[in-house]
Amino acid sequence: MALITTQETAKRLYTTPYTVRKYIRRGLLEAVKLGKHYLITEKAVEEFLERLRHPQASSKKVMG
Repeated sequence: MALITTQETAKRLYTTPYTVRKYIRRGLLEAVKLGKHYLITEKAVEEFLERLRHPQASSKKVMG
């Protein structure tokens, strides 16, 4: 299980680290907090992207 930073996640999602942290705080992206930093699994990023691709399959609101 590879862990990546909010910076690396932002690059993969074509967004900013701030937006990634916002997704985490809203419960849209699963992460682990270590001190002041969040670490995200690659699986969590893939699941997040899958929910974006197929929003009707998800019960959570993805964009807000």
